[in-house]
Amino acid sequence: MNDHHHNTALFSSACTPCQPASIPISRRLVVQGMLAAGAAISGYPLALRAAESPHQKPASAKTIFGGFDVQSLHEARAINAHAVRLISSIVVLQKIIAQARQAQAGHGPWPWYFALIRAFHKAGIKTVITFLWADWGHPIMPIPAVNSPRGRQWLQVVRDFVDIMGDQLYYVTLDNEPLTFFLNTGSWHKTSTGAIPVLDWYSAVAREIHKIRPTLPISAPAINILPQVMSCNAASANWIKTCTGYTHELCAWTNRNSHISALDLHLYVKDVDSMHRQLSFARTLTNKPFLSTEWSQSPVLNGWIKKPLDGHFAAHWKQPATLTNVDYTLACMNKPVALTQWNDFMATAPLSPTFMQQAWRLMRRNRVLLSAYSGGRQYKITDNPVRAAKYAQYALTMLYANATVVPSHGQWQPNYKLVQWFKAVAAENT
Repeated sequence: MNDHHHNTALFSSACTPCQPASIPISRRLVVQGMLAAGAAISGYPLALRAAESPHQKPASAKTIFGGFDVQSLHEARAINAHAVRLISSIVVLQKIIAQARQAQAGHGPWPWYFALIRAFHKAGIKTVITFLWADWGHPIMPIPAVNSPRGRQWLQVVRDFVDIMGDQLYYVTLDNEPLTFFLNTGSWHKTSTGAIPVLDWYSAVAREIHKIRPTLPISAPAINILPQVMSCNAASANWIKTCTGYTHELCAWTNRNSHISALDLHLYVKDVDSMHRQLSFARTLTNKPFLSTEWSQSPVLNGWIKKPLDGHFAAHWKQPATLTNVDYTLACMNKPVALTQWNDFMATAPLSPTFMQQAWRLMRRNRVLLSAYSGGRQYKITDNPVRAAKYAQYALTMLYANATVVPSHGQWQPNYKLVQWFKAVAAENT
């Protein structure tokens, strides 16, 4: 998001799963007229024989539980997170890598981001870093050719970053939702030799990481459109057919690349049964383990968010009866309310008190090495009213109501009972 505070430019806020009616053209992948990809879907091999990487660490039998977008050691400790997942923009890393090198040599302070990773590591909290090959709020550039000036420059930044911080990382993932977010469409088009530029790029990044840190595990980029891929057929929209084709290409590449230890899944689901179906389907795409660096129950709010406020709530708090749940959420972002009022509102949302625990237990049974709930905080979207409205339901599933509730003595307030539910799961991960 564009309005993070000054320390959050390296990270994303909660990212939404790809849906046909919710793809802002300026921010997501635009799919136009590529019927050939959809027509070829049925011919994709599932490639279930994944090569074992000589570089990868033995997969832990224990799923590690944590959160996405937890940006301080205090936050992580407050929720008892055993792991954190952060997104690293290559554009921002370029700007601070020299300072990090100076700090490594004992000359000057560490940049905030590097200091954060060091603090997590010292506290025994696992850190997963996701590279982002885009700049927040700027036009999306094609992925660079590996041997181009920009490509060579970016690979050097990767080498420097991994050299400095690699021994303090649990995992690296190669991109954030490249099937729908922050990636120029042309990066997926096959060249005359049959190569796919974005997969060539990921291969180069993985090779460079393992040249520097051979034992640092690397995950393939996150797939965030499993429901669309599962239901893809001849009548599906062209963008679904095209992105389904890309998904199969990505999974086939994951299976054959010996540097890749796992596949990342973003599991935004209505209920645990939906998550189970997605995990079962993902197992047909690869036999490598999974990470889930983003997941929540936010889709259960898809219809509810557009409905009028609950009548009893509206009457008690003297809100207009015609105000919708999304309108109320955005109003609270513009003018935060007391925690009691917000909790009364959240109690009307159809969130399950057992979902988080059940989802965690399901992931433990399905070779998910790391489970990072999404996410830690709310973001106030101001650049685009349409984006703000679409983001509102994701704000409701965050652990802290930092944008909708008045702070208490300078401290964020928990978002309804979500922190309580989170900490109960974290207690199981001991």
